[in-house]
Amino acid sequence: MDIGTILGATGIVVSAGFGIWGIFLAIKHRYPGKITFVKEQSIGLFDAIAKNLPELSIQYKDSPVSQNLVLLKGALLNSGKIDISPNTIEKPLEIQLPTEYQWLEANIIGSSNNVDASITIKKNNTLTIDTGLFRCGEFIRFQALAEVNVDDEGKDLGHLELGDILESTMKFVHRIANTGKVIMAEVEPVDRKRLRRRILVPTIVGFMGALALGSTLLFPNHNGQLVYKYEMSDSTYTEVSIKPKSDGMIEVKGINVELDETWPSSTFFKKTKGIPTVKEREKNYYVIFFGMVSYLLIPFFFTIPRYYSYRKNKFLMKTLEIENTPPNNAINSDS
Repeated sequence: MDIGTILGATGIVVSAGFGIWGIFLAIKHRYPGKITFVKEQSIGLFDAIAKNLPELSIQYKDSPVSQNLVLLKGALLNSGKIDISPNTIEKPLEIQLPTEYQWLEANIIGSSNNVDASITIKKNNTLTIDTGLFRCGEFIRFQALAEVNVDDEGKDLGHLELGDILESTMKFVHRIANTGKVIMAEVEPVDRKRLRRRILVPTIVGFMGALALGSTLLFPNHNGQLVYKYEMSDSTYTEVSIKPKSDGMIEVKGINVELDETWPSSTFFKKTKGIPTVKEREKNYYVIFFGMVSYLLIPFFFTIPRYYSYRKNKFLMKTLEIENTPPNNAINSDS
């Protein structure tokens, strides 16, 4: 295949890739309005607090806390390009649960300045959030208490598993002009030391691999092979390489001629002349180059997603005014 054909095929593939990417972006951003739900915390209260302390009694409204009670803390962020005003809201944002689940209580725990939001439970399984005038970049933080329905096997689930059950059943519904479906996100504590460790390891692996491949260019005889003069016919010899086998046989392959034979070692050495020489294998510089590039790309493939996640979490925590503490260790904060 000549270089022209390769370049032509590459151009078609690249053009098709950009075309598909453009279609994807057009579909993804067809609504300028966008609301993101950012989960801060979702845990089963009974398991998180009282499961291992049988003498401890926890009550909610003068009744013992159910083992299926889940605390949800999260925030709504206007991450779109337009403000959401009351006259664009035909149906306010709702968080719906299955009919056998129910919301018990909910309240706003924080918001951007001048945001007049409210949260109400209109039905047992429906939480309604009225955002009012919700400008770009503004947020509303809330917490809600829900009772999930689990079978007998689910009674032994941990507090995180109960939280996951609640999250998986939540459905965000609204009719707000020029606004797409609610996007789900999660905020995690920002740990710069952990980020450094997660970036350092793939970086070292990538650079050491590239250095090892690059060093092959500096040592011309490291990849040599023994070459024998092998008798093809009377007084006619050719250069061959060999590969000994475990059964005492030797594979013989020609270097400059087509030859692939297997002989007993005694027979082979009778057909050789002189002593073997060391001949350097022909280096494939393209393979070495692309191998070095591949190793150098390892840090980018591993570190860029992690750094992006770090920056995203840092931005969300700053925007939503969340303290940098592990969410599952702060059950009562902001309450």
